[in-house]
Amino acid sequence: MKIVNSSEPKQFTSEHGFDGYHLALNYGLIEVYGGDARRFLHAQTTSDVGSLAEMQGQASALLDRKAHVMAYFSLFRKHDSYRILAGSEQITDIIQHLEKFHFSEKVEFLDLSQAGKFIGLFGLHSRKLLTQAITRPTGVNIFAHDLIDAHIYGRHVHIFRMPVASEEVFFIWVNNDDWDEVTKKLKETAAAMKLKELSADELKEARIEAGVPLFGVDFDSENLIVELGLEDPAVSYTKGCFQGQEVLARVKAHGTPAKQLTGLTFAADVNNGKPFPLATRLMVGGQEAATIYSNCYCRKLDKVLALAFVKKDLRVVDTVIKGQIEGRDVEAKVTLLPFVQPQDVHARALKLYEKGLALFTAEASTEAIELLKESIVLHPSFEDAYEALGVILSKTGQIDEAIEWMQRLAELNPDSVMAHANLSVFWLEKGDKEKAEDEKAISMSIRMRMAARDAVKAKQEKEDEVKLLAETRERMTMFNQVLEIDADDLLANYGIGSCYNILKEYDKAIAHLQKAISIKATHTQAYLELGKAYRGQGLQSEAVQSWKKGIEIASQKGDMTPLKEMQSLIFETEQTSS
Repeated sequence: MKIVNSSEPKQFTSEHGFDGYHLALNYGLIEVYGGDARRFLHAQTTSDVGSLAEMQGQASALLDRKAHVMAYFSLFRKHDSYRILAGSEQITDIIQHLEKFHFSEKVEFLDLSQAGKFIGLFGLHSRKLLTQAITRPTGVNIFAHDLIDAHIYGRHVHIFRMPVASEEVFFIWVNNDDWDEVTKKLKETAAAMKLKELSADELKEARIEAGVPLFGVDFDSENLIVELGLEDPAVSYTKGCFQGQEVLARVKAHGTPAKQLTGLTFAADVNNGKPFPLATRLMVGGQEAATIYSNCYCRKLDKVLALAFVKKDLRVVDTVIKGQIEGRDVEAKVTLLPFVQPQDVHARALKLYEKGLALFTAEASTEAIELLKESIVLHPSFEDAYEALGVILSKTGQIDEAIEWMQRLAELNPDSVMAHANLSVFWLEKGDKEKAEDEKAISMSIRMRMAARDAVKAKQEKEDEVKLLAETRERMTMFNQVLEIDADDLLANYGIGSCYNILKEYDKAIAHLQKAISIKATHTQAYLELGKAYRGQGLQSEAVQSWKKGIEIASQKGDMTPLKEMQSLIFETEQTSS
């Protein structure tokens, strides 16, 4: 593996990261169908299959009775049938596992792996590539679902958007008869967009950056799902019973697992440019501190990144572990996963939109129009981009195309006042007064409906607020009764502090939440609520410090849900402050 010196320019596949395609021949597909398919999968998998909407996907897993991971995969609902997308090595095991618990239910399992293959599209440009390739369906937002039943280049395919990914990833399942034709044309389209086929090393680097462990490489059926940090997207603790649930709940209740998959970062030259072998041990004082699995040099960060099982007492964010690997001194920094935060398509669309408006102001209309069109490809329901594009097209004399885009906006949102108001102006410019008056009337009708709807909504929100406050005060009465008996009760202090946050009495919330933390310094949720109370008082710095401390504790305990919420709140607060 080549090590790039920090003084050298970093080379990427594009400015967006890993943009390109890959013939994903190491993935397989299972169809699950029958009258009892939904009920059967809901009972057997860890995820809430019952709540899965049509054409949507979710991460899921199969566990044994001791909560060991038997398989980890993406599950998609089509209509009344389901698709399981998993690594090829898991396909047979998944079917055998499900068959073992299949008795009288009306459910069948069909291995589609021999009937077709996958093409993987990676990065933010994948939407643009698909938009050019898809011939059916057509519409304003073909990316509204995780499973797209479509035609590309006139051939029927299934397109799966992965529910968990560092950057947006699509897997296109193509049947064998159409494989050669579809791949040939897709490569041609990608080449025209200057997107390349990603190498195995690039795919590995992207996966590790995303903090995604691989079944059979980083973990296997000997691992508990709570050791992997994968239970947050894949496990529902409220859906009802599934195999391994009792053990899983017990492990979670008793706190942090002894080892957990964590990120470690090393200096770029730590192993002379070579990856560590799988299961490399990092020793501290003669004792094993961590076991390293997937690792690589990351060009984006100019560091070596490693997925590693780290012992509990060292698993604190930003801790520097000084130890030895095969007798050589090394330093590793404990890092939250993912190593590289995903690029949100909506955020990218907003940047393109803002840049497009700036270019139009600078009289670079052609470039502005192209950026706005790309913004809509990334975010097909971005109403402001449609409106701006239509207005710019009209001002540059392209009135017919302006009308076309504004009609798309009206199709996207039939209640868009601006879509019909602009259409009225555009039709008037074309000299069609009748259509202009029709659009003006529609715009006025929408305004009146929206005013009535807003009034109803405001009334409902007020009623909901009154109900919430009443319920909160009722809960506070209960907590106060407990505190009268025992002022040091942890749950009562935390509970009443959370209630004061709802009531926006932040000074009282702070006092009780600080008390809860003094009683139990590892109460993750108390740090989350304390940060919210500080923020409510305008104490942004104190809020961020509280959340950072909470993240430190949550990372050690493996409390991924509050950890991610605190990460998001820190980012939101720092963005607002900057």
